[in-house]
Amino acid sequence: HSLFTSVISRKVIVAISWIAAVFSLFVLFAPPNLFSYSLLVYQVAIVFSAFYVLIALIRAMFKKMEHSYVLFGGYFFFFVIVANDIFYYNKVFDIPFVMPLGLFILILSQAFVLANKTSTAFTDVEKLSLQLDTQNRELEFTIEKRTQEVTNQNKEIEEQRSELELQANKLKVTNTKLVELDTFKDGMTGMIVHDLKNPLNVILNLSKNGMVLYSANRMINMVQNMLDIQKYEHTKMELILEKDSIADAVEKAIGQVSILMQKKGVKLTNKVNSLIKFSFDESIIVRVIVNILTNAVKFTPATGQIIISYEALENGFKVFVSDTGIGIAQDKRDHIFLKYGQIVARRLDKSDSTGLGLAFCKLALEAHNGEIGFDSIEGEGASFWFILPCLNCKTISNINYDYGRLMSEDNMENAIEQLKNLMKGDDFSYMLPFINELKHFQIYEVSSLKRVIKKIDANYSVPIFIWIKKLLEVIDGINEPAYFQLLSLFDNKKQEL
Repeated sequence: HSLFTSVISRKVIVAISWIAAVFSLFVLFAPPNLFSYSLLVYQVAIVFSAFYVLIALIRAMFKKMEHSYVLFGGYFFFFVIVANDIFYYNKVFDIPFVMPLGLFILILSQAFVLANKTSTAFTDVEKLSLQLDTQNRELEFTIEKRTQEVTNQNKEIEEQRSELELQANKLKVTNTKLVELDTFKDGMTGMIVHDLKNPLNVILNLSKNGMVLYSANRMINMVQNMLDIQKYEHTKMELILEKDSIADAVEKAIGQVSILMQKKGVKLTNKVNSLIKFSFDESIIVRVIVNILTNAVKFTPATGQIIISYEALENGFKVFVSDTGIGIAQDKRDHIFLKYGQIVARRLDKSDSTGLGLAFCKLALEAHNGEIGFDSIEGEGASFWFILPCLNCKTISNINYDYGRLMSEDNMENAIEQLKNLMKGDDFSYMLPFINELKHFQIYEVSSLKRVIKKIDANYSVPIFIWIKKLLEVIDGINEPAYFQLLSLFDNKKQEL
């Protein structure tokens, strides 16, 4: 079993051992007239064991296992002698017991196998020792060689380090000079740009030509962009936060680029009509919209179209400026908002932009904790958008389904009746001064009426927000009966109160 574990089962050996142990105990403790008969029974176990080992050795020979032929020869001789002795014991043959000879042959074959295995092991050990000795010598040589290479590399690294230190010192001196030059350049640029504002302001104050005024405004805008970018590139932009509506900022921006649009023949559609007022720096946001609009007009062909729209978000507004221009090429999109990014574009397509406008827009929106981006398909136009956060913009998000139906109500009498039921006493008290002021004007005095309406805080309540929307609709449509009905809503309620 120790030599051929794969063909001789451990369980069979254990079973045979238990059978031998039982019969041995029976011989030790049973009387002679009994245990002498046990030998006849035990012969069955002997025959089974002999044939099991014989078959196992035959299987080992078929598998060509080492030393299986030698052991099979010795065992087969032993097997024949055991059979002879069993036949002799049972008086079948007259050949006497020759068990010692068979056992000797079996042990001799096993001794030969063990001696051969031991000799082979010693031979293998000697071979491995020689190989190990050879490998050790080769390893020592390799280590010595590698050590020499590492020493040489360390010398080279030390030489390179010395060279790098010299280069670093030279770069440090060069960098110091560059910083000084950059500081001088920024100072000179700031001084020149700042001084340009004075003659431009003189032009604005003295000239009455629309195109001259537009060009002067544009130059002042560019000068202001340069000053602001230089000032706020490494610091946060200082904002003057006041409550205003995004619609007012859009209208002011459109007024500044209207001459350019008329000259080029570009059609503008303004869909921003939100009355929500919230805190932002109006002058900064107007400049942002002017910069975006100027770019849109510039890259939109004659008879093209620009649409300004907006989307009321949960915490702010998203304003879109979409055009039907040439769009933005894929290879130019990465430097759209970079400082002087359009200088690269100028080399590519002769654009007359510096790129400061969009760089200023990015700084301005980041100062408001907002975002700016664009979507474009080359050849089909571009849509620039920016998100302006509004922490108190909850009026629109609070308009539920009933309010939504009220805003779309065409029958003015029904709308007024519903508004009367929705408004509370505080709403009427707040609105009375504005109603009295509105009554001083006729419906065709649109500018005066809208000036009064802008004073009203549309965020005061949802019903007031809807009332203002309805009033603007009837003013734009010059619907005088509906106009007086909306004003009389507060007179009726005042009498009831």
